Amino acid sequence: METQEKKGNNYWKFFAMIGTSMFVMFFLMYLNSYQIIDHFWFSETRLYMTLIMGGAMIVIMLLFMIKMYTNSKTNTAIIIGGILLLAASVWLVRSQVTVSDVDYMEGMIPHHSIAILTSENAMIEDVRVRKLADEIIKAQRREIKEMEWLIKDIRKNGLVKTKAESESRSVPEFAGTPEQENSKYDQPKPEDAPKEIREVVLYGYEILTNTKKNLPDYVGNELNCHNCHFEGGITEGGKNGSISYVGIAAKYPKYRNRQDYSVDLMTRVNNCLMRSLNGAPLPPESKEMTAKITY
Repeated sequence: METQEKKGNNYWKFFAMIGTSMFVMFFLMYLNSYQIIDHFWFSETRLYMTLIMGGAMIVIMLLFMIKMYTNSKTNTAIIIGGILLLAASVWLVRSQVTVSDVDYMEGMIPHHSIAILTSENAMIEDVRVRKLADEIIKAQRREIKEMEWLIKDIRKNGLVKTKAESESRSVPEFAGTPEQENSKYDQPKPEDAPKEIREVVLYGYEILTNTKKNLPDYVGNELNCHNCHFEGGITEGGKNGSISYVGIAAKYPKYRNRQDYSVDLMTRVNNCLMRSLNGAPLPPESKEMTAKITY
C-alpha cells in the first residue's frame, strides 16, 4: 500500500520526462536547416515554441496518465501551471517583446536555412514554381550573409540609429550564390599591384593609413581613413566590422539618398573627408585624389 502510494505521487519522473522531451525537441527543430552546424544560431522564438509544446505536454500527458498520479491537489496545480506556461509562451512568441536586433537575426538565420533546404530538395516539376524556388534560395543565401555580417558589426560597434551612421557602416553587397558562400577570399596586398600603378597604389595606401599626416590641410580631426576601413579596407565584405573597399569601384556612380542625386567615387571620397574626418574636399585633379581612387 505504501509502495503504491509512493509510486502514485512520484512526480519528479513526470517532470524529468517533460524537461528531457523539451530539451530534445529544441535541438531537433534545427535538423531541417540547410546547414545544421553553420546555421545553428540560438533562437529565442524557438525556445518559446519549445515552451509552448512543453506547456501543452504537461496538461495532455498528465490527463492521459491521471490514474498514475493520485494527488488531486498536485494534479490541479500542475495543470494550471501547464496552462499558464502555454499562455505565457504564446504571448512571448507573438509579442516578440524580448527579441532585440541581434536576437531577431539569430532566429531568422535558421529560419532562412529551412527555406533553402526545402526549396532545393522539394520535388518541384512546374517550371514557374522552380523559378520561384530558385529566387527564394538566392534571396535567403544573400540575407543570411547580410545578417551574419550585421551581427558581427553590431556586437563590435553597436547599433546604427541614424542615416549618417548607416552610410558610414553600410552593409556590403552579397551575391547570394553558393560559390560565394564556400569560396576562400585571397586578400590582396598593395605591393602586389601591377608595376605600372604600384607606386600610386602604395601612396594611396599610405594616405589611407596615415590620412592626417599626408593630408593635413584636408583633415579636421585626429581620425584616419583606416579607423573605418580596417586592414587597408581590403577585408572580405567588411570582415571584423570594418567597411570594405573590395568591389567598391564597381558600385559607382550610384544614387544616394543623402545627396538626392548620383555621385561618383571621387565625390564619395570627398564626402568622407568632409563628414567623417571633419575636413575639406580634395581637388579632383590632385595626386592625392588620384592615389586614393587608384588604390
